[in-house]
Amino acid sequence: MSRLFRAKGKAPRVILALANHGHSPGWDYAKMLQREMFEAVPGSGLEMKFAFYGPDNSAGVRRHRITTRWISDADDMGNVMGRAECDCGCYVHVQSALRAAVAENKDRSVRAVVIVGDTFHDNQDSLDEAAILANQLRPGRDQGFLHPTG
Repeated sequence: MSRLFRAKGKAPRVILALANHGHSPGWDYAKMLQREMFEAVPGSGLEMKFAFYGPDNSAGVRRHRITTRWISDADDMGNVMGRAECDCGCYVHVQSALRAAVAENKDRSVRAVVIVGDTFHDNQDSLDEAAILANQLRPGRDQGFLHPTG
């Protein structure tokens, strides 16, 4: 893991996406995983954003959310995760997390996208879009990881 997150010249950036019901065992696993990532590369300047699905809006649509700032401390990240309003993050489409990574990648390279989840609800069209998005990240040698918890 330390080799993956040690980028030359700039702090490595990771998007950690959660695809579980809020405050479930998967949620606890994601909290543990983010702490282990920070501990694996002390002094690297590792920065993370947290992505999840919030509650339905007034139109009944569940929106993908991502933190607005990069977080560089495991305790801070744990606090942000603890405050996130995730009524049910279980209806996650992989392409949503990858789309966020592509957008972030325009500013500065995202080193990895880590998706922790128990169920993914992608149909063929959204999987095709996810593959296209993953290829857009590829020139930067970014990595994607799916961690099934169910």
